[in-house]
Amino acid sequence: MGLDGPRTAASALAGCALTALGVRRSLRHPRPAADFTLLRAGPTAAGNGAMALMSVTQFAVALCVMLFLTERWEYSALAAGFALTPGPLASAVAAWRAGPLVRRAGPRAVAVSGALVAAAGWCWLAAAGALGGGRSYPLVLLPALVAGMAGTSVTGVAVQALAMSEVPPARFGSGSALIMLARSAGAAVGIGGLAAVLHTPSAGAFDAAWAAMSAAMLAAAVLAVATRPRRSRRGGRGGPGGENGRGEGRTARPKRRRTGGARGPRRSRGRRRAGPDKRWRDHS
Repeated sequence: MGLDGPRTAASALAGCALTALGVRRSLRHPRPAADFTLLRAGPTAAGNGAMALMSVTQFAVALCVMLFLTERWEYSALAAGFALTPGPLASAVAAWRAGPLVRRAGPRAVAVSGALVAAAGWCWLAAAGALGGGRSYPLVLLPALVAGMAGTSVTGVAVQALAMSEVPPARFGSGSALIMLARSAGAAVGIGGLAAVLHTPSAGAFDAAWAAMSAAMLAAAVLAVATRPRRSRRGGRGGPGGENGRGEGRTARPKRRRTGGARGPRRSRGRRRAGPDKRWRDHS
């Protein structure tokens, strides 16, 4: 039973049919779990597409690195786990610092920069083998893990902000559901595609896997570059908070002039209405 077997083809066709039914149901339901009409906004569509592409790499990379270490470099499972650890640590630190960076530079610039760094990291694994890097962990694998996982983490934070930049506040729940759907779809494609590529764990198969992950991150960068956040009446570009989330571009409101002196006209404090019969009562 291989990839071209009848059961594999039937499973793929069934998955496509169920996906089509789910999309059709969501488009016709008055309150769908995944509101696809939000994708009419360019930043929302581009952000969700970039999230799906980024998830292809994010969910496949750990499995790919573990198989590479155990099958090609002949590490034990325990040693491979320790060798993989710097990547998730770098990813956590990068995600922690990505929020302030997105607010300062804008989600589009951060998404493009993070995706390019991640693509460079996974390209390095394929290039190092051709350059004669051998099995040197500090020279070959460690730079790729740190750059690839940190760049992927930063990209995920930025494209999520980009995808939500045009979603109205009353529909934030639907916007978040679309992002989770894009992540799940990317994860399924990434892990399934990796299993198909690495059914024979040869050096060429791993080079193809690194190239595919780099291509996914480059495609996410292209989607982010092509996004042009439209101007909002409330917050400049990119929704209520502007493109960088701080409200730049907001139109200044003219100040109201007060009459009757610096503090305005004084109201009488000695008399006020008392009761529904609107009679005046003196409190002086």
